Amino acid sequence: MADLIGTAGVPSDRIFLEEQSRDTIGNAVEVAARYLVNIEPRPLYVVSSPFHLERALVSFRSVLGFAWQVQAVAAEETADDLERAKNETFYLQETFAFFQGTRPGDFRTIEKRFRARDVR
Repeated sequence: MADLIGTAGVPSDRIFLEEQSRDTIGNAVEVAARYLVNIEPRPLYVVSSPFHLERALVSFRSVLGFAWQVQAVAAEETADDLERAKNETFYLQETFAFFQGTRPGDFRTIEKRFRARDVR
């Protein structure tokens, strides 16, 4: 994806890859912690599979807050998207449950909750 975005003209220093997380919430927390915590809010584009866009938006908007203008952009569908989409409602419910009781953009609380959970 980074190569495709770069080919479209986006400078490589504006493309961030996060490869440590194991789920969408972790991706949002790790991106915020590593790249975004010390910069002013601005438009942010999250690229993901079409079936996964809602969960990506919920996660990034919850972690970053509404000062960040988070937009979701669908990547092209892949051969396994339909199979993977079968579990999306479950994962979306789990995402809402994780963020319950937090305020969008309360990064300290969300990061602490994320780091305290046991995901294997």
